[in-house]
Amino acid sequence: MQNRSVKHSTFLKGGIDGLSTPSLIVFTTMVGFGALAKTTDLGISVAILSTLFIWGLPGQISMVEALAIGAPFSVLAISVAMANMRFLPMAISMIPLFRNDVLGWRWRYVLVHFMSVNTWVGIQHQAVHLDPEYRSYYYIGFSLVCMTGGVLGTIIGFHITDLLPFSLTAALVFLNPVYFVLVFLDAQGRALKYSVLAGCILGPLMHVILPDWGLPIVGILAGSIGFSADRILGKMYG
Repeated sequence: MQNRSVKHSTFLKGGIDGLSTPSLIVFTTMVGFGALAKTTDLGISVAILSTLFIWGLPGQISMVEALAIGAPFSVLAISVAMANMRFLPMAISMIPLFRNDVLGWRWRYVLVHFMSVNTWVGIQHQAVHLDPEYRSYYYIGFSLVCMTGGVLGTIIGFHITDLLPFSLTAALVFLNPVYFVLVFLDAQGRALKYSVLAGCILGPLMHVILPDWGLPIVGILAGSIGFSADRILGKMYG
């Protein structure tokens, strides 16, 4: 009985925490995606399913672009997979958090689908404060609230496209990366801060030089610079 109470309270805590900034950011950015889906003649059902099953804005935008140019399904699938590949290191970093959680470990391949940058940040911040046996309940509550916000944002954005300027609704898409930058800048590790700074400098330059490959190249370079700078400065100043 006590275990059930702990599970319930941990699940509710995750849901309540998810109702704050994370779900709001997801909601507003998915309003932008819903508007984009409408302007490219993507059906509302396809837009909702893409939010539920792709669950990653870059991957969803890749899907919309591939459909718009009539690309074959194989190209669409590869582009979505490549866009969502950034979740791989996040998923690996979460594995130790659920080793002592029976539900989380047993259903890890299902639960990982609900992961986004928002939910990853949420569980990383709260894991040390949670009983290792019940972390998955917090994660599920947090993730369900965020995903619900994403679906609602997609639906609302799809239907208000004609009421608001497209430039306004499309701009909402950029709230998510801005939020991620602020989250990483708030992180304790110096390497993350250095990586973000390097990315801000290299990103615009590389986009001009190699617009098709600039993003992955900048990701590798900025991460390497951040890691190296942290190691070098750590040895110099401790």
